Amino acid sequence: MPGARRTFPARENPFILWFRWLETRIVLWDTPNVLDMNVLVDIVEKQPLKVVVSDDSAYVRMRVLELLSELDQVKVVAETDTVASTIETVQSLHPDVVILDINMPDGSGIRALKSIKTSLPDTVVIMLTNHAHPLYRETCMKAGAHYFFDKSSEFDRVGNVLQQLASGPH
Repeated sequence: MPGARRTFPARENPFILWFRWLETRIVLWDTPNVLDMNVLVDIVEKQPLKVVVSDDSAYVRMRVLELLSELDQVKVVAETDTVASTIETVQSLHPDVVILDINMPDGSGIRALKSIKTSLPDTVVIMLTNHAHPLYRETCMKAGAHYFFDKSSEFDRVGNVLQQLASGPH
């Protein structure tokens, strides 16, 4: 149908679909000089991690952005500063990773964490907070956080974790 746009499932890249279609049509190419379609698909599939940074402090968000700007396979797709804007942004953008603070002006980041994990269970959530009390850590981990870091002593670990996540399959 002219003018109609085809929509793809969330993780299905149109280039990958095309390469898979092409691969089914190539039967006679069996020479070492032909690019292996699996290699081509791997190249296309390797997209940067989409990250949302959520903290009520503009200074902390700026520091996180500086840290992440050094990572090649990481792309910050949004910044938020409230629980409500975090939930709305995550629901619309479907990021791979959310970096989330506990203390927000309109409530607890733990509420955002629970909402994110309910609707997008595969999203990696990194709690980055000044509230490093073991009770907060336990609550966040039970709610589905993958990592819990203290801003004052473990800030740089966020970059290390994202580098590891970007290196692996996503």
